[in-house]
Amino acid sequence: MKLLKYKEYLKENLNNNIVYRGSPSPEFGKGNWKGVFVSTDLKSAQQYHDNVYKYELSPDLNLLDDPPEDEIEPEDLNPEIEKISKIVNDYLESDDPDAGWVNEIYELWMFPPDGWIDYLRKLGYDGTKLGMDRFIFNTDKLKLIGKL
Repeated sequence: MKLLKYKEYLKENLNNNIVYRGSPSPEFGKGNWKGVFVSTDLKSAQQYHDNVYKYELSPDLNLLDDPPEDEIEPEDLNPEIEKISKIVNDYLESDDPDAGWVNEIYELWMFPPDGWIDYLRKLGYDGTKLGMDRFIFNTDKLKLIGKL
């Protein structure tokens, strides 16, 4: 039995389309954010609530990848980092009043202001990725599998 559970765990994590959410309810829109925080790591989700829900991510989910480091060495630049840096810089230079509150780039991923979310929606994104965590603001891209 344990082997089957481990195989299921590997399958889910290799596909990386299964996420977990610790929450009192599986319903969305009850919190302070314009989206939902989920994690690819079950233990991480369990830190937020005893009730943990399992979701499947839509295969066409479009996530903005991890934020670039504050200081990037020239040899570490690649097209993806350059794309993300341009998106961040364009937002920070916009007229959005939320942009003025950003001190560190990672704050946009950890504490996403409404203006940032609206900006990313206009660019066609459904959420952001930060390590094993995801912030999904297009919750139509999450399918509830069940409560664990």
